[in-house]
Amino acid sequence: MPLDRPPGSLYRLKLLYCSRVATMKTSEKLKALDAILDEAKRETVEAIGHDILQVLAQHGYPVKGLEPRGIKANGAGAEPKTDKKVWSPPPPGTDAFRVLKAIREKPGHRGMEVRKIAEGDGKPLHVKTLRTSLARLRDRGFIRQEEGRWYPAGQKHETAA
Repeated sequence: MPLDRPPGSLYRLKLLYCSRVATMKTSEKLKALDAILDEAKRETVEAIGHDILQVLAQHGYPVKGLEPRGIKANGAGAEPKTDKKVWSPPPPGTDAFRVLKAIREKPGHRGMEVRKIAEGDGKPLHVKTLRTSLARLRDRGFIRQEEGRWYPAGQKHETAA
């Protein structure tokens, strides 16, 4: 009986309870139920912790060892069920980092305006590098484009100043 439901769901707990304690005595059932609840608590805490790390990584905080989380089947380590990869932000000092920083500091600019903002530190940024950085940051979910203007992902539409 596959346990392909999310950790902590009532359906999954019911399946675990029925599969493990069907032939036990009452005192053994209580111990088994305690063990099942402890396992559900642990899985839920792990899931919440993973989600928190994912949000931190999306907002630019360095997070080590973050991998996509999949649902485990029958307690064995299963392959992640998601095909979306969790990307970490570009490393500080790289051109992509400068582009992301420019968009976060001054959202709502067109590509060449972003380039001028990113070049504010005196280091040149080539047009091809800018376009590649914008495309990768967009594809990885760090920025989005509306009406030709660039914004951090999740930020509401604002006009550039």
